[in-house]
Amino acid sequence: MSSQPHQDHRQRLVTQGIAAPGDHVLLTRGDHMNAHGGTNTMKILDVEASHE
Repeated sequence: MSSQPHQDHRQRLVTQGIAAPGDHVLLTRGDHMNAHGGTNTMKILDVEASHE
């Protein structure tokens, strides 16, 4: 398991060419399905270069 939360997601975005190191990605999540305007969480993730 990765030591940083969301690192696997960020690496997948880079691998698929959706994001590049240095980009910022917004992650939003709502608690209720089929409810409009229910975003309860927003995170701004920094996409960093891989340290493999």
